[in-house]
Amino acid sequence: MKNPRHLLKKLWVLLVIGLLLSGCGEVSFQNRPEAALERIKTRGSLVVAVSCYPPFVVFDPAVQQYSGSDILLAQAIAQRLGVSLEIKAVQFTSLIPMVQSGQSDLAIGAIYITEARKAFVDFSQPYRTTGIVLVTRKEWLEKGAFHFTGKVIGVKTGGKSVRAAENLKLSQRNLIVKSYPEVEEALIDLDEGQLDAVLNDQWHQLEYNKTHSGLMIVGDRLTSDSLGVAAAKGNQDLLELVNQVIDEQYRP
Repeated sequence: MKNPRHLLKKLWVLLVIGLLLSGCGEVSFQNRPEAALERIKTRGSLVVAVSCYPPFVVFDPAVQQYSGSDILLAQAIAQRLGVSLEIKAVQFTSLIPMVQSGQSDLAIGAIYITEARKAFVDFSQPYRTTGIVLVTRKEWLEKGAFHFTGKVIGVKTGGKSVRAAENLKLSQRNLIVKSYPEVEEALIDLDEGQLDAVLNDQWHQLEYNKTHSGLMIVGDRLTSDSLGVAAAKGNQDLLELVNQVIDEQYRP
């Protein structure tokens, strides 16, 4: 008579093999990074996470539509894939998690390419050069040069401006940094005199100043950075397609 324990062990091995060859194997295939293009085409839509940040991403509530330079890039990528474009608007700090969790295929919206972010997502090649600038009220500059000592400066939570502010604190005495979920909130406080300055993206600030003439950029950029499109780790096929579109849209 065969050992019952031996029979149970053989049954357990057969059960594990069966599971690997059934539905569990299919789920594993669907989660493979190289299946990204196939999933998008099968779904029939490219899901892109964005954060409203003129002139990159602009939302018009009157017509419930998005526009801006980054939206044009997203539309071009969807067109190349032959699918529709689905926009998911979130706060800036949620852009990277949206890609990581698979809730979006890509994230676009003035995302600075940094080594810290590369640890969590992969980036396309740069499509625009930008940087952080210091912004204050024009009337204060007319009274003399801007001094950092004892000043309160606003930054956007999770943005490159946070690191720029940390670097400033290393050399400036008694500098106070206040974080905001969105930089527009900081700019409103600056306009109302509740802040002394704001650190912001150069392109965004130039756009903002068109309708807020009381604010002014001080000096040159504090940093030199590049913007990129973010995708989940390992989605190189998708990023290669994105890079092709960037070459066509942004290269002479």
